Amino acid sequence: MSSSNLALVFSRLIQGITYGIRDRSDTQFGKDWVNIVKDITGFLQVFIADIVLIYCCWVMYAYSRMVIVFPVFMWLGGTVCMALEIWSLISSHDFGTKPNDKQFAFDTGFWASTICLNLYATFGIILRIYNVEKANLKLGGLASALRQKPSRLQIVMCIINKSALMHTAATIIYFITLEIRDASANVMWAAVSFF
Repeated sequence: MSSSNLALVFSRLIQGITYGIRDRSDTQFGKDWVNIVKDITGFLQVFIADIVLIYCCWVMYAYSRMVIVFPVFMWLGGTVCMALEIWSLISSHDFGTKPNDKQFAFDTGFWASTICLNLYATFGIILRIYNVEKANLKLGGLASALRQKPSRLQIVMCIINKSALMHTAATIIYFITLEIRDASANVMWAAVSFF
């Protein structure tokens, strides 16, 4: 799904460069299916990634429902915004052209809820791993504290930190370019698709 979305985004970027269009390239080529499919695959990709992130957070906190109330609420809000935007895109008479204010509002709601969900769940997972590592150091005593090599939990925490930071940063930058309605939004959409 990620590869198809990335291919569609890049095809639109190349068309925009070829025809020398300064505005968002997907808004200039009229009515076609590519714009709809591009949005649907991108939304589904983020939709699935958010489900996995919520599940990981739920498992990390021993299946505690209280921990995932906020992420689930954000996910449901994002799902509603995603469905409404797709419906608005499909039902509009000029799909594939410039998004109207309603579609823009749904898109903004979707990305804002995704960013909140990512920050909350990622921070929760990292905090849980950090607390387990801290407890292990207390139990291990001075010998484990003096070791030079990082533990496996520290390595896992570092990997999660870096990947979450890259994805969240790309999403926030896309959100900003979307809000200012900049032509670079397509480039950032490709970056979000890549991560």
